[in-house]
Amino acid sequence: MSSESQVSQTYAQPLPFPTMMVIPDNLRMKKVEEWDRADLLEFLNANKAKYFISDRDIQVIGDKVAGTNFLDLTRKILTRKSGGFELPYAPATRIADLVEELKTARGFGLVGGPDGKSSNPPETRESLHIYERQPGQAQKFLDCMGKNFRWPSSMPELFKSQAFKGIIYADDDEESVEYIDNVAAFNLLSFYDKLDKGDFVGHENEWVVIHNQAVERFGPELKGDEGADILEAMPGAIQLPVDQSRLSCSKPAKKTVDSKRTADGSDHKV
Repeated sequence: MSSESQVSQTYAQPLPFPTMMVIPDNLRMKKVEEWDRADLLEFLNANKAKYFISDRDIQVIGDKVAGTNFLDLTRKILTRKSGGFELPYAPATRIADLVEELKTARGFGLVGGPDGKSSNPPETRESLHIYERQPGQAQKFLDCMGKNFRWPSSMPELFKSQAFKGIIYADDDEESVEYIDNVAAFNLLSFYDKLDKGDFVGHENEWVVIHNQAVERFGPELKGDEGADILEAMPGAIQLPVDQSRLSCSKPAKKTVDSKRTADGSDHKV
């Protein structure tokens, strides 16, 4: 499977707090107060399945408010007769919760900042140059990941660099070092995506094994021959501590052949 197909199937841009909310990428670049009716309808439709919002309720809200007023909505306003909405208690509560989570996202700078631009803009060729070993690699990375790619906010630079190399040196041969490193790169992205979203709450003292961009297990660090055997059965799998303060003495564990690349991009195994 190519890296491009992997990202289109499973990789999603995270929000750095526990939420089911989805903010379409094109709306992140605008202040909520500047959302027009079409923007608000797009946002509500993107979230209607997870928040159980009916098309009728979306229409009622879309007919009466845009971004400027949407942030003022509360359950009380949505349910009272004088408010013009008169929604039942349950959907009004869910929509009010969605409003509060949107306010939280705005506080994180994930929706348009003071200049109407996101404080976490997509990566560009210029911002990715620091990971390049050869000209053109930044563009190759963006071709694989898409123009709206953003690093997970909690991901350390060391692992960004590792993921960058794993993605640009992708190979379709499942026995190759490049293929395994590519799988590991997407597992790294998945780990920090999940960490940002709060998926590991309650497992702060444990290690996580990520395989095929999904949690394989929580528990103590896999060590020794037994740990090596477990990881060997999952090429490209990684294990990392949920508590990132323990990273100073750890690195992603994956069963692969270590290699260095020469200036022309060929492998030199060590």
